[in-house]
Amino acid sequence: MGFLWCYILVHVTLIQTVFCKELTLNYDLQEEQNPDTFVGNIARDSKLYTSYSPSDFQLLRYSLFTQASKVAKKFSIDASSSTIRTTERLDREDECRGKKLCTLSIDVEVYMVKGNTETPDLKTIIRVNINLLDINDNAPTFPKNVVTLTVPESVAVNQELLTSGAVDLDTGENNSVESYELIPSDGMFGLKVIENSYGPADLGLVVKQSLDRETRSSFSMAVVAKDGGYPQRSGSVTINVVVADVNDNRPLFVKEEFNVTVPEDTPMRTVILILTATDPDSDENGQLAYKFSDRTSENVKNVFTIDKDSGELSPRKKLDYEEEKEYRFRVEVSDLGNPSRSSQATVTVHIADVDDNAPQIIINMPPSSKDISEDTERGTFIAHVSVFDADSGNNGKVSCQIHDNHFVLQKFSDFDYYKILLNRSLDYEESPTHTVNITCEDGGIVPRKNSSSFTVKVKDVNDNPPSFNSDRINAHIRENNRYSDIVTILTATDPDGPGNNEVLYSIISDPRDLVNLDSRSGEVRAAKIYDRESMPSFTITVKAEDAKDSRLSSTAVLSVFIDDDNDKPPRFTLPHFRFYVSESQHANSVIGKLNATDRDVDQNFSFSFSERSNVSKYFSIDSNTGIIRNKERLDREDHLRFDFGVVVSDPNNSQFKDKANVTVFIKDWNDNTPIVVFPSDINNTVYVPYHRAVGSIILVIQAFDNDTEDNAKLTYTIEQGNDKELFFLNLHSGEMYIAKEMHSTDTGTYKLVVAAHDSGEPQLTSYANLNIIITASNASLPFIIDNDAHQYIAIVITLVCVTSVLCVAVIITICIIKKIDKERRQTLKEKMQTQAAYTVDNVETMETGVSPNKPYENEIDKLKRKIKRELSFTVDDSHAMDTTAVTGASFATFKNMTSYSSIDQKTLANPQACSSVLTNNTHTPEHTNLKMAHYAEKKREIHRLASERIQELDCDTAHWLSETEVKKADDVTSELSQGAETDSGRGCSEEDSQSNRGSAVPHSDSAIVRHASYV
Repeated sequence: MGFLWCYILVHVTLIQTVFCKELTLNYDLQEEQNPDTFVGNIARDSKLYTSYSPSDFQLLRYSLFTQASKVAKKFSIDASSSTIRTTERLDREDECRGKKLCTLSIDVEVYMVKGNTETPDLKTIIRVNINLLDINDNAPTFPKNVVTLTVPESVAVNQELLTSGAVDLDTGENNSVESYELIPSDGMFGLKVIENSYGPADLGLVVKQSLDRETRSSFSMAVVAKDGGYPQRSGSVTINVVVADVNDNRPLFVKEEFNVTVPEDTPMRTVILILTATDPDSDENGQLAYKFSDRTSENVKNVFTIDKDSGELSPRKKLDYEEEKEYRFRVEVSDLGNPSRSSQATVTVHIADVDDNAPQIIINMPPSSKDISEDTERGTFIAHVSVFDADSGNNGKVSCQIHDNHFVLQKFSDFDYYKILLNRSLDYEESPTHTVNITCEDGGIVPRKNSSSFTVKVKDVNDNPPSFNSDRINAHIRENNRYSDIVTILTATDPDGPGNNEVLYSIISDPRDLVNLDSRSGEVRAAKIYDRESMPSFTITVKAEDAKDSRLSSTAVLSVFIDDDNDKPPRFTLPHFRFYVSESQHANSVIGKLNATDRDVDQNFSFSFSERSNVSKYFSIDSNTGIIRNKERLDREDHLRFDFGVVVSDPNNSQFKDKANVTVFIKDWNDNTPIVVFPSDINNTVYVPYHRAVGSIILVIQAFDNDTEDNAKLTYTIEQGNDKELFFLNLHSGEMYIAKEMHSTDTGTYKLVVAAHDSGEPQLTSYANLNIIITASNASLPFIIDNDAHQYIAIVITLVCVTSVLCVAVIITICIIKKIDKERRQTLKEKMQTQAAYTVDNVETMETGVSPNKPYENEIDKLKRKIKRELSFTVDDSHAMDTTAVTGASFATFKNMTSYSSIDQKTLANPQACSSVLTNNTHTPEHTNLKMAHYAEKKREIHRLASERIQELDCDTAHWLSETEVKKADDVTSELSQGAETDSGRGCSEEDSQSNRGSAVPHSDSAIVRHASYV
């Protein structure tokens, strides 16, 4: 150590300022010392002991501000004694290359730690400047080991040939280059040293004698540079001088020194200066080339570049004012003559500061400040911040802000140091950590900002009681439980941190000892077997307290509800559910909801279709809610109703189930348009004579609707064509009446548009065309051919011809039959008279002598006249449509028929539904049937009268008379029909009569047939 002390020159300068007791200490330290070399003692050299009492002085602690500082890491300080030592070998040439002064600055923080507090208080910051002294550890060096200089043979004596001198990295007073020596010293050249204020000296080779290239074309010599240090160090360079032919003029710069100022943010390759030189020679001797002088340092060549032809100077890398504020170097211009001539000039480049550096923020936190107790007092020191900006002037002036109101930033010194103090009490429960952000900006025209942050962990203090989530806690347990079954687990939370949040549980009130409580886990267990019917619920009071401080506690009321066992099956509320749904409902619509109950408290159902139900194609049941929905749109025309079974079951017990029936009625939706049957496209014409009585029904509109109820109720209206209001259509029945008296001037065709409306919502309507032709009379109907009837002309003509032939054949047949029948009746009459006379005589002789046949014949005659009157009828003129109607003869072999003639020759069941000329008949078919029944009754009465009379005669006579009277009665019926306007008698031969076979054509009344055919 004694040997080291002889190399340490310690010079301490104590500076004490007024602001915040700032101190600056200066130390001198030689380079290349071993690590752990003593630098100085802060407490002693700064005389801090004079500012504190001995007891407080012992509480002071010291530390280096090492964050983001490369220099501070090269030193260490003893926290108690404040002794500073080196941590590595320091080389002045590495730390401060090219600088005459090499000062390393570090900051020492002085804290005071009182009592048991873990957070120290920053008292002051001492700036320590260490001047690193140079030792002679570097030899002088030349830029090149060999230098070649070309000189014309005509060079004047004493002319100086310039070349670069040696550079010594050492900067001490005696350690730099002290002298130069030329070897050999007695030759053609001498040596001259030219000092430069901006750098190392230049060397000039002085021509001592005239040169003759023909005699000697080159010379070689050495220059040795020596420093003044101990031990002395030296370096050398070999200089070769080449003698060239004469080049009369050398180029000259327009000025000997060029100055330029450029901002530090100048882009690379930007021309900052154009070097200009002139040469009066011509051709190659006048062409110029620019370059750095051989004496220019490599540092300059690394920063700038020169275009050899244009002389443009530009930076080759980014300039930095903070790194180098000025560059001074030599440039050279030479011509291309032989030999080449040259000259040099000085260039100075000044770097202007630009606000291109954002403030740098360094936060230094004592280890104890990273964890701060939540009960730490306001104003407690947390950390200190060092801010620096490499820019100068306003660009380097910095202001800072802190963005957490729990802390405050306080300016501490002129070195842009800040103290961070606690501004507001911390709360671990509110936030266990705080990330504090600090933002600083400089004073540039466009301010540059920077930010940094640090994290503070809040240490918990046991200051909060545990608490339940609610002051009322509910729990459930099923009846018939086992002893010690868990009822619930109490949970209370303590917002304090680990170690302070342990909770203990206890029971305050449980008079019946119904539960047991684990004080640490909070498990509440059953102390008895519960019966819900006798005790549906009970309450107890529980407490949660802090395990470390029983004064921190809270209470809650625990309500325990006894749950019922599942021992009752579910039941439907109704045995039969009826739902109604419109057929317009979309798929997945709610049809209805099944309701069920369970005497158990837990109402847990599962609904489904019964096994025999086959409606799953149409419906679905929500197993949980019992809601029935349709899977597709239902159509009432397909299904009026659905009947199916449903089941409700307990999912927890498959034996618990109930059944019910469901009927879904499909309500009609007005989705069908009325269908008009008459009039239709092929049957839409009706003929009516103009003299038809007012109020007469001329036709009935026939329509139907596939819907039901109101949707199928139809109403009828005339939409068009009834301009004269001749017709009235019944709104509900569809019957069309003659609305007012018509005249011959009203004849013609009336094209009506009729409509059938349903009563649904919305209302649907169908339309049909109806042609009503008003004719002059039945006998003189106009010859009308509808446009749609042309295709039927051939058919009608054929039917008329066939009908005419048939009529002629029938008439001829009737005449023949009538003639035969007349002859037969005449023969039978004569035979009956003979038999009657014979019978009467016998009777009168056998009995009283009074003729028994006379009263009988009188009764028979009366009956025959009565039947004849009833069988005789005439046409009622009041029912005739036309007096000129064709009347067909009535024959006994044909049934009475009522004929209706339509335009298309088709006979319909309903006369109003046909396009026909309205025809009338004296008797309707119903009337004819009544007549036939009446005739049969009369026939039975004849048999009865004959039987009564025969009883008075003997058996043989009675039997013969009975047969005779029966036959006579049959013939009388046939005979009496002769006088009627329509003959319905029957003809038969005597053989047919005896064989009891009737006529070939069934017996029937005839009616006047009015038949009109129009083509």
